[in-house]
Amino acid sequence: MDSANRKIARKALLLSMEKVIARSCYNGHIQNYGAWGALEDEGRFFRFPLTLFNSDCPNEKSKNPDVGISLDSLKSSFYKFGANELHVIEALDFILANLEMEYGLDIYTSSPSSFLPEGYKLLNSETVFEATACIGEVSGGWVFDNPLARDIYESPEGVRHVYVRDSLYPVCGPELMKEIVESCASNGNLWYRFQTPRSNDQRYFSFVERGSRDEIQKLHSLKGEKN
Repeated sequence: MDSANRKIARKALLLSMEKVIARSCYNGHIQNYGAWGALEDEGRFFRFPLTLFNSDCPNEKSKNPDVGISLDSLKSSFYKFGANELHVIEALDFILANLEMEYGLDIYTSSPSSFLPEGYKLLNSETVFEATACIGEVSGGWVFDNPLARDIYESPEGVRHVYVRDSLYPVCGPELMKEIVESCASNGNLWYRFQTPRSNDQRYFSFVERGSRDEIQKLHSLKGEKN
């Protein structure tokens, strides 16, 4: 297993351990109702959200973080309890490192050996948005959401990719986000929306486009038109 896949395997194990802790939260005051509004019982276990640290954009809360997020961002992430923060991933990584050092634990022998295809290499990490393509009969737009610090991987052909929900996506650069925003101002058939805020200085960021190939192609065709 190469170094890039080893890093993903480590994140996958840390997130699996974190999920066990997060699902162990219990609130005895939650009231549970059944059919016809009848009160059945009180109290419920629930999944506590992980606040994902991001130095470029406001922190995001997630109940389903994935291995595409950078390890540095994960280790800086936390559970928020009022004014208190529990840095759970950092603590779990410390425990894991001690098990490896003191007991010879090898987490990589039983991990999948190919999260990444052969020849992909880890470059760095940066904030990457998800952009969902929305298209109608004559108009369409992009919904930019989930700005997370993600690891960037380069394919043998030199194309940059990120993991989003366990799948690889090619990365669109911040210059394209800027082009989209500017195109929408001059094209009445195009629109964009940020579900989550960008940084205060309104910089542009890398993103991945989500949607069918036909939807994305139609959006970019509209972008090339002028009103």
